[in-house]
Amino acid sequence: MNQIFTFFKSTSLYLKSINNNINRHIYLLIFGLFILPTTVLAEGSNEIYVGTFRTGLFFCNDFLTHCGGNGDRTQFAIYECNKSDRLNFMVNSTDEIVYLGFNGNIGSSWHIVYRIKDDNGIIVKDEETLPTSGNGFITDIAEARQGPFQLVGVGGYDAIEWTPPDVGEYYIEFQRVLNSSPGTPSTGEFKIEFFDITVADNISGTALPGRLYSEAWQFDSYTGGSSARCSAKFYVYSADSIITSLQTDQMQGGYWFLYCNQTGVGNTGDFTEDRKSVPNFQAYFPEYKIFINEPDATLFPASSTLGNIIPPVIGQTHCDDGTIDFLVEVDKTGFVEIELGFDIPYVSRTLTTNVVTGVNQLRWDGYDGTSPDSLPVPHNTNITFTVSYINGLTNLPLFDIEGNDNGFVIELVNPPPSPNDSLLVFWDDSNIGAGGGGVNLDGCYAVPFPWSGCHDFSNGNFDTMNTWWYAASESTAPVVIQEERAPDSLIFNQPTQNYCADSIGIPISVTIDPNTETYHWDL
Repeated sequence: MNQIFTFFKSTSLYLKSINNNINRHIYLLIFGLFILPTTVLAEGSNEIYVGTFRTGLFFCNDFLTHCGGNGDRTQFAIYECNKSDRLNFMVNSTDEIVYLGFNGNIGSSWHIVYRIKDDNGIIVKDEETLPTSGNGFITDIAEARQGPFQLVGVGGYDAIEWTPPDVGEYYIEFQRVLNSSPGTPSTGEFKIEFFDITVADNISGTALPGRLYSEAWQFDSYTGGSSARCSAKFYVYSADSIITSLQTDQMQGGYWFLYCNQTGVGNTGDFTEDRKSVPNFQAYFPEYKIFINEPDATLFPASSTLGNIIPPVIGQTHCDDGTIDFLVEVDKTGFVEIELGFDIPYVSRTLTTNVVTGVNQLRWDGYDGTSPDSLPVPHNTNITFTVSYINGLTNLPLFDIEGNDNGFVIELVNPPPSPNDSLLVFWDDSNIGAGGGGVNLDGCYAVPFPWSGCHDFSNGNFDTMNTWWYAASESTAPVVIQEERAPDSLIFNQPTQNYCADSIGIPISVTIDPNTETYHWDL
């Protein structure tokens, strides 16, 4: 037997008061008029080294032990690194040119080299030594912020000019090599304090920001004493083409890496667990593109609208094994969360899945959310279902952050938010002891000016602290249906044996089966 249940939707967006948002837009207007630069002529240290708070790039070419010690380092932008660790940039016209500038550290026995490859891994710019003076050398942060001399004139640095062979995606790799044996790697860590990778229109002499990105940046915010903090702003491009911004304020990261994904610190499929911060564990699941300027709108178009559930949502039961198939139709890619509530004593459970445009099927296995061992939900148990469809779900798992006293400001960039919409930020540090940020499942709203951040914590040392957010959520109205599960095999309480005719007082019984309504005895 099976039955089909349908239930319809009601829209629920997370909103903040109009007055709060009016204030927010006033703050942003003032901030934009008097603080933000009007033209971006460099892309690199200009964006991540904010004010006096020093942040540069950090590298480790040790693929075996990952430079060990205080947590494994990633192979960000190293020769032959994984695709997710690449430092990429895009070229969209044969009239475009790339300007390069660096200032990296060198050792007594080693120096830094670099090369550029196309998306197929073919070297398109041969290996060169990272400059230590002259052409391509950035003397200080002032030059890095000005940009290439070729674009800005006096005050800029004299950039290396590279003309790409064609349009497309490229990535730059770095390596630490021995002075005594060119081409031989010198295993260990190294840093680039100042860098600039600017794509520009060679005809008009105009910089084209929003071309540089990585799925897994690795930073040095350790060097510089009291200035060893990060106050940079990043732009996250989600799998469903939603752009949100992430702004830090004097975050104490030391050597740290930055990535975002849909799932959190794990990808088990149980989002309520995967989204929790975890102690003494380094999670690493890069997925989304992360930019240091708002992504180029032509090459990385944002979704023009947020998606919707197309009613009805169908729940199809299968009484043979107690499973239920949910058929959810949506009009764009996104993320679906199904909340299942049960009669006492069974524990509620959340099902999650990524969805694509059209009808998507998600199967419930018939078990509740009891931990560590879930229980089968018996026949005729009431089940309350709510289906939520989420756009732009983004998790930010940060490992080994010493302090984040001022929290983050996270905002929806594209599609542009409505005047009274707000993006809420969530976290669950219930697994973290002293130093964690507690739990906030109701959502926190932040503004950059005057600063009011979300998810502050005093000590994330050696822990992975996760924060998540999404652009919008739409939910169906709760509907109650009943579980249907076929009877189990009956278990007799007495051993099988023979009885003589005319015997009396012989008990014959079975263990109660929660999925059986009527018992038929044949003698």
